Amino acid sequence: MVDFEQLINRTRDQLARVVSPVCVMYGEMDDPSYKTSAEKIFQSVTSDQKTIKGFTHSKHLMTLGKDMNAINQDILTFLNELNW
Repeated sequence: MVDFEQLINRTRDQLARVVSPVCVMYGEMDDPSYKTSAEKIFQSVTSDQKTIKGFTHSKHLMTLGKDMNAINQDILTFLNELNW
């Protein structure tokens, strides 16, 4: 578990270096710490092309839940709207 925590800390410390497009999603039925984490990630990355969205009917395994179709559509929309 210590190794995992170190990985999270190293990753968090490098988020400002992320300039690639980022789509941050979280399940609103998940533990509130995941929403907080998603917001911190969104605020920390320096990409000009970034989005954040919570899904009302989703927990941690979002792509397998009730919001699955909406999530898939939002991912496709995000990718299709990128300035490649």
